Amino acid sequence: MNLVIHDPSPTRNDYYSHMFARSMRLASGHLGSPAQNTALNEVRDSVVVLLTDDITDELICQLKERRNKIVGFNVTDSAYFSNAIRYSKYLELIDLIFMVSGVPTRNETKDMVVDPDFTVRLVDYPFVPDDERQIFYLMRRAGKLQSLPYMTWSPTPEVRRWPYRERSQKCILRGGGHSRRFLLAMFLMRHDLLDPNSGFFLRDYFDDAMNPAFRFCDMCRLVFKTERRFRYAAMVPHVSCNSPVARPLDGGPWYDMSDLGKWNNRCPRSFYWMADEFQKRYGPVDMVQIEKMLNDRFLDAREHLEMLGRITFTSDLKWIHSIYAPQRFWEAASAGCINVLPERTMAQEFFPVIKPGQHYLVFEETFQNLPLAFSIDEGTYNEMAGECRQLYERWLMAGQFGINTNLLSHIFEEMRKL
Repeated sequence: MNLVIHDPSPTRNDYYSHMFARSMRLASGHLGSPAQNTALNEVRDSVVVLLTDDITDELICQLKERRNKIVGFNVTDSAYFSNAIRYSKYLELIDLIFMVSGVPTRNETKDMVVDPDFTVRLVDYPFVPDDERQIFYLMRRAGKLQSLPYMTWSPTPEVRRWPYRERSQKCILRGGGHSRRFLLAMFLMRHDLLDPNSGFFLRDYFDDAMNPAFRFCDMCRLVFKTERRFRYAAMVPHVSCNSPVARPLDGGPWYDMSDLGKWNNRCPRSFYWMADEFQKRYGPVDMVQIEKMLNDRFLDAREHLEMLGRITFTSDLKWIHSIYAPQRFWEAASAGCINVLPERTMAQEFFPVIKPGQHYLVFEETFQNLPLAFSIDEGTYNEMAGECRQLYERWLMAGQFGINTNLLSHIFEEMRKL
C-alpha cells in the first residue's frame, strides 16, 4: 500500500493532527506501509489520508483521476459529516470515512423535550433529512463508514479500581454546563442516586479571556470575582445579563425549555432558575449541592480517574446525535466505573463494539425507573467491569506510537482492503 498522510500546517483540527496523522506516520513503517511525502497534486495510485474538512469536490475529482483511494477522518464532536463533505456532489467517491463517533444505524430516533410545566417527553427526531439519508446509508451498508473511538488526548493514568462493595453505589456526573446533563443530575438527586463529587464547569465563562460571544455578563462576572463563586442568593435577574432567564420576551414569561440548546453553558443563574422550576413539578432538591456543583472546578486527569475508581456508576446526556461514547466512557472503563447511557445510544454502532447489558446500562430519557436503571448486583458488576477493562486495554490504552497499537493496526488493515 502506497500511503500519503495529508496534514498541512496550520492544521484545521488539532485532534486529527495529534491523535491520528502523527500516530499513523510514526507507526507506518512498523506496520509495513511507510508514509510518503508526496504533494496532493502529484500523488497517484496511493491511499490518501486526510481530514474531511480538507476535502473538496475538486480535490476528490483530481485524486480519483489519478487512481487514488481517498480515506477521510471525520472529527466533528458528533455523528454528522463535516460540512466540507456533507453536501458534496461526489461524496460517494470517497472510499472510506473513519467516523470518530458512533455511526447511526437508523435515521429515526427519539429526542427529549421539556414542556413549560417541566413534563419530559420524547419526540421523533431524524438524523438527516430525506435528501441526505440515501447516500449516508448507502455508504454505511457498503462499509465506507467506520466508527473509531474518541480517545483521550493524553494517556489515561492508572488508578486503583476499588471492589464493588467498597464503591459508592451512586452515579457521578461531571462536565460542562449542558442543560440535559443538569436535568439528569436533578432527577438522580430526587432518588438519592447522585454522587456528591458531581460537578459542572462554568468558571472559564467568567474569565476576561473568554471569547466575548460566550463570556458571562459584566455584572455576573463582577459577583464571581468578588466572591469567587456564584451563590444561589445572587440569582436575581438584571437587564444586562445574557442568561436566557434574565429578560422576559415582550413582557411575557421566562424562556421555556423547548430549545434546550439555548441553556448550554449559560451562567449559574440559569441553572438555579431551572432548579426552582423543577422543584415546583417534582419536589425539593438540595440547593446546597446544586450550588456546589455549579461552582465546581476542573479536575486533573488523575483526580478524576481516582474518583471513577471508587464510584459504581457514571452517566451523561447531551444533545441528540452527539458522541454517545465519548472520552469519559473509556476513562470510566479503565477505572471499573459502569457507564449508564441514554437509550438513544443503542441507535449507533461503535468500534470497538460495545453492547447494552454487556458493556453499559441504559436509562429512559423521560427519566422513568431511574432506580432500576442505576442498579447492578456484584456478579454482574464484576463481569461488565471486566469486559470494559479488556476492551480498554486492547483498543484504547496508549501505545508506543501514541494511540493504541492494535487500533492503528486495525486502521491500516481497513485501508489495505481498498
